[in-house]
Amino acid sequence: MKSIIKSILKEEREKKSLNSAILKDLNKTFNIKTIGNRVEYQITNVDKLFGTFSGLQRILGNLIVDHLENVYGFNIVEERETVIPIITEWMRENYTKPYPLPGDVIEMIEMPDDPNPIEPGTKGVVRRINTQYFGGQPEEHLQIRWENGRNLKVILPHDKIKIVSKTKSIPSDVLGFGYSDFQNPWINENEVDRFIDFAKRKLELDDDFSVVITDNDDELETLASYDINDNEVKVLGKNRSLPDIIRSVAHELVHHKQNERGELTGREEEGVDGSPWEDQANALAGELVRKYGRENPEIYDI
Repeated sequence: MKSIIKSILKEEREKKSLNSAILKDLNKTFNIKTIGNRVEYQITNVDKLFGTFSGLQRILGNLIVDHLENVYGFNIVEERETVIPIITEWMRENYTKPYPLPGDVIEMIEMPDDPNPIEPGTKGVVRRINTQYFGGQPEEHLQIRWENGRNLKVILPHDKIKIVSKTKSIPSDVLGFGYSDFQNPWINENEVDRFIDFAKRKLELDDDFSVVITDNDDELETLASYDINDNEVKVLGKNRSLPDIIRSVAHELVHHKQNERGELTGREEEGVDGSPWEDQANALAGELVRKYGRENPEIYDI
């Protein structure tokens, strides 16, 4: 038994040593100075890349994934449990803003610009981060699952928060691991976020809902679902086109609007094809996607 324990401990030490060596290599090879100085990367606005979560994702997808596969022989998807902790540490060490990462637990300090803010002292888990630009300045929009059941976004740097605990592994679906095509899967997610904002305005929704795009078929019985209790929309993104994904999002957000109006109770007949609730969701979803597509025709090219 002692020899087995010693063997296990040795393997763990070797694993930690290897992970440290890989992280050191990534920090040396891919940092704000080296990327800015190396013309072969053909990346501009390096400061913005390292100052935003979406920028770090771009570096990850365009450079680091290839490096990990070609230099170390990793299969990024199959060995994600080994790779993601290394990537998470690289992102945290190279993020030039003192902001949280997905998976971190935060505590609200102040939300000054919201009429119904999250109370100070409330804790929540960061689920996703979407970078938006206003007047050329980046904002980080954080989807949070708050301990009080609300899903109100945090917008940085406007809202004031503190990080309570830091994750060692960013959730794999946030980074895109598991997609059939790993190349820049977050482009679709950013587009989905833009559509969500559009649909939210058109349907006059509050901020009390969340949308999750997942690549895990096991999480859903159909292509999409809406939970009337926690107001969560979950949509399958794997192997689907962007227009198809946002149509599913729109359909479920119509159900959320029905729920806001008190029209849903969770009865089985409410979700049956041909029911008034499903017919309305189908009709309004198609209308929303058509309107959005006319204003943003590029979605059909992604």
